[in-house]
Amino acid sequence: MEDGSDWVDNMLIVKQWQGDVINNEPHMHGELAWFALDDLPDNVTPNQRLMLEAYLRGEHYCELGWDSPTTN
Repeated sequence: MEDGSDWVDNMLIVKQWQGDVINNEPHMHGELAWFALDDLPDNVTPNQRLMLEAYLRGEHYCELGWDSPTTN
């Protein structure tokens, strides 16, 4: 980032869920919702979209930033 800090995101695969998702930060997020991977909203952040696309390709690591997006 411009201020010299780095972000690390982790993605977990949930195979079973019971109950409702709860937005514990409504001042930061308008809503939480479930979406099919082939029907994501347009406003998914670039890093989240990159991680989901890498997951669908069977990849376990990806980066966004530096010179260009890369996946391994």
